[in-house]
Amino acid sequence: MILEYLKRLVKKWFTYLIFIPDLTDLIQSHFNYTIPISSNILNYIALIALLYATYQVWNDMRLEKVELEEKLKNPIDYEVKAKIKKVKIDLDYIESLIDKNIEKTESLIHSVEKELENLSSSGKESNLNIIKETMMSLNNLNNI
Repeated sequence: MILEYLKRLVKKWFTYLIFIPDLTDLIQSHFNYTIPISSNILNYIALIALLYATYQVWNDMRLEKVELEEKLKNPIDYEVKAKIKKVKIDLDYIESLIDKNIEKTESLIHSVEKELENLSSSGKESNLNIIKETMMSLNNLNNI
C-alpha cells in the first residue's frame, strides 16, 4: 500500500516538475526572452509541487477506498443498464420454416407407411401396432 502510494506520488510530482521547465522553454523560444529564475524559487516550486502531488494522490486513494467500501456494503450492482432494440420478425422466413417442417413430416409419414407395408408383409404384428400408433400421431401433427 505504501509502495503504491509512493509510486503514484513520484509519478505525479515528476509530471508537475517537468511542466515548469517546459513552460520556461516555450516562453523563451517564442518571445526571445530569458526568464531569470533563482535556485531558491525553483526549490520552493518543487516543494509546492510535492505538497500538491501529495494531496492529489491522497485524495485519489481516499476516493478509491470510499468506492471499495461502498461495494463491500452492497456488492450487488442494482443499476440497470439495458438497451431496447426493436425486434423485426420476418414472417416470410418463418412461413418457409413451417413449410419445410411440414414437408419433413410428410416425408416421415411416407417412410413410415412404407415400413408398415413391409412389416405387414413379413407378419410381425406386435411391431406393426406400435408403428401404426406412431403414424397416427404423426398424422395428427400434420393436421395441426
